[in-house]
Amino acid sequence: MRSARLLVGLFLASACGRGGLDGTTEMVDGGAGDSAQAMGASETRGEADVIESPVDARPDVPAVDTAGPVAGCLPGLAAPSELAATPRADVNLELLALKLSPGRIVANEAVYQRVVRDVGAIRTAQKQLAGIGFFPVQDGRTITLVVPVAISEQMQAGNYHNWDCLNDTYGASLPFEFIRIGNADNVFVFLKLKGIYAVELLAGEYGRLPGVTSAEGGGIGGDGPTICVTPGDATWHYVFDAAGGDCPAGCTEHAYSHFVTQTDGALTTLETWSGADPTGAPAWVAEYANYAKCH
Repeated sequence: MRSARLLVGLFLASACGRGGLDGTTEMVDGGAGDSAQAMGASETRGEADVIESPVDARPDVPAVDTAGPVAGCLPGLAAPSELAATPRADVNLELLALKLSPGRIVANEAVYQRVVRDVGAIRTAQKQLAGIGFFPVQDGRTITLVVPVAISEQMQAGNYHNWDCLNDTYGASLPFEFIRIGNADNVFVFLKLKGIYAVELLAGEYGRLPGVTSAEGGGIGGDGPTICVTPGDATWHYVFDAAGGDCPAGCTEHAYSHFVTQTDGALTTLETWSGADPTGAPAWVAEYANYAKCH
């Protein structure tokens, strides 16, 4: 799916083309923008066909036989109360809570509440850290499908119903974007969901729909300041990384601040360390501020 990630970058970068309310996008030559938050930076170039009609605008396109049952929504993925809870008031910290809720489509509510409480206490105690948020590897809202041209035409015509249940359940917002590069056999379909979800898990459900070649969750390229969390039974470790320098390439400067919180809300400020220190990083940086803990 590397090609899908590359195209996501092209699609979202400001130089890549133009999108309208009619669900069409025209691609022009160029790479992704240099923002640390740009999705999937890419050097791929090429022309894309403009797909001129939104969903339901082409009733003349015949239905394509997708040879398979209409996929269900697998209600066990998330309870109705969980779906109703997202998006939460602090979307960024919801993404952090979702990272700390492995195997779940929606962030655990207790985890979200603890993250909001703890991060709020740290920001209040250390006001210079107030602007640092979590830097996720996925945006929690975008699903990218790859489908054959005939299936994309069926989708645009409103004749593809295998995805209706998933779209309705997870709040996919119309119109969708359809992008075809040149005369390629496949079309990229970009779905934007209403809440914050574990999009890689949800993409697996979309990927099983009849006629869908592949599906993946929307990723975020580059790097930036972030919040690293190591949860425990009672004690949680937080490291705020005031990263800087060349962040599109992964950030070349780091300044870490280490805290612990307890179940009752007690906050303890521990060590700080900057990458400019010639003595080398202390052990806690490797343990609590490694890439896996921070993204």
